[in-house]
Amino acid sequence: MMTAAAPRLIDVHHHLLLPEYDAALMRAGAGDPSRPLRKGDGPRIVCEKMTELGIDAAIVNPLSVAGVHHGNDANARYLTESVNEAQARFIAAAPERLGFFATLPLPDVDGALAQMQHALDVLHADGVIFLSHQNGVHIGDPAFEPLYDEMDRRGVIAFIHPTVPPGVAGLNLRLWPAFIEYAFETTRVATNLIYHEFMGRYPNIKWILAHAGGALPYLSMRLRLMEEMEVGRKPPLPFIERCRTASRPISTGSISTWRCRAPARRWRR
Repeated sequence: MMTAAAPRLIDVHHHLLLPEYDAALMRAGAGDPSRPLRKGDGPRIVCEKMTELGIDAAIVNPLSVAGVHHGNDANARYLTESVNEAQARFIAAAPERLGFFATLPLPDVDGALAQMQHALDVLHADGVIFLSHQNGVHIGDPAFEPLYDEMDRRGVIAFIHPTVPPGVAGLNLRLWPAFIEYAFETTRVATNLIYHEFMGRYPNIKWILAHAGGALPYLSMRLRLMEEMEVGRKPPLPFIERCRTASRPISTGSISTWRCRAPARRWRR
């Protein structure tokens, strides 16, 4: 009797240090204090470390909280294409173990549509990556609807990574935002998607939330209360349950959080 093959472990939150991207951030004066100031490992070393850790495959992306759009659409499009092509070259050394999420030059919607098409059709990206907001416009905002429409048509996998939330400096807490604000920013954008019926309107987009959904698993009861108080339009529980039982909508979190997750799905390229 044949036994089912063990599911493969896929790292979908693998930060890649690309010299091209880091140099562009320096030129734009858009440094990221959370980003290591060192040269990144090559694909051979990356794969060796993955093997040591029992990771079968990784989806890489170099995007930092600084993003790619620093005020000029043309520059953002050029940087986006350069970064995505650099990623494609990087994974070409080990295509059976490495993939990448394409960066998009939001809030430039036309540029994002063009770069997504190029990345998916020419560079064969595995999906796209979003920061939780672009210049204060959170993912799920109607301003990006043409992009959502195309993503839904294509059934795109979309990874959401948090960035520094708007107005955080006004809190005067003197805390590095990455410590706590990233988790809450992930929760904020996920809740926005839930309560504006985003999942129902774009059912073919496959979302991955960074950091195990931030505080979303722990606030699910409060989200349920929002429904009972008629603050929300749709009950959040089906989405919360899907996050709990499926591997795709969830990314890196603490070990204790991962113990609550289902086994990873099989890797498909």
